[in-house]
Amino acid sequence: MSAEAEQVAALRKQLDQVRAKLADERANADVAVSGEDAIRADFWEQLKRQHDLLSAAESKAAPDAGRLIGRAHEIRLAALGVRDRLQVAKSTLRQRVASHGRQIKNKLAAIRSLLGDYSGEADSVSKDARKLVGRIAFDSFKRVRQQFYDLVLKADVGLVDVAFTRKQDKTSQVQNLSLQKDRDLRALDNEFREVLKPD
Repeated sequence: MSAEAEQVAALRKQLDQVRAKLADERANADVAVSGEDAIRADFWEQLKRQHDLLSAAESKAAPDAGRLIGRAHEIRLAALGVRDRLQVAKSTLRQRVASHGRQIKNKLAAIRSLLGDYSGEADSVSKDARKLVGRIAFDSFKRVRQQFYDLVLKADVGLVDVAFTRKQDKTSQVQNLSLQKDRDLRALDNEFREVLKPD
């Protein structure tokens, strides 16, 4: 039972460690993602301001500069497309992380439930063991009590036998003395018959 209780305690400790690690990872991910998001948002805001400032001057630029500006617009639009795809990928990644987190939570809940069941079973077995030990002790006590009673009864029977034997010995002695007395009386009668005759 103590080994089972130690196993339950070890599993609970591991569960707490996994929870702590999960909380740390979540906090680190949130800090990293929120920091990157702030930097990216600031970058895109600065880029938009630059574009707004330069768009007024684009119409006055020379033809060679116009081609260069057109190329810059193409690159900017491509970067915006990459940004949009990146946001979609981030959203998908967050959904997957959240889904994986829910799966881990569900597994942890299942493990916690199993640990609760296991702990309940261990408590039940412990109670049953205590009852069994109590029953064994009670049965042993009854057996010892019966043996003691039998021993006392044998001792009483032995005492009765001894007393009966003594009684028989005394009865035999009394009978022998009575016979002896009768013989002695007859002998006295015979001896004093002459004296006791009536005249």
